[in-house]
Amino acid sequence: MEFARHPANQEKIVPYFMDDFQLDLKSAEASLQEIVKHYSKYGTTSEHAVRSDIELVRELNKIKTAIPISQVLDYSLLKEVLAEMKK
Repeated sequence: MEFARHPANQEKIVPYFMDDFQLDLKSAEASLQEIVKHYSKYGTTSEHAVRSDIELVRELNKIKTAIPISQVLDYSLLKEVLAEMKK
């Protein structure tokens, strides 16, 4: 996320978004800005944001069953790495 946040690197990331997600330039730039806005410098996001994304996907795909966050997201390895880095 530190790399993505730096304006000089965005010109490297936007083409990746365009290619990988078949987006036009404007959509790729907007997507990058949304991602950078919602993620911390370590790549985590709030539980609220994850729940919102899950609900959106459920609605779009007409999924009736609840999807627990733990089925979608696991920061345990990241937490271990960050704890190790603090030592």
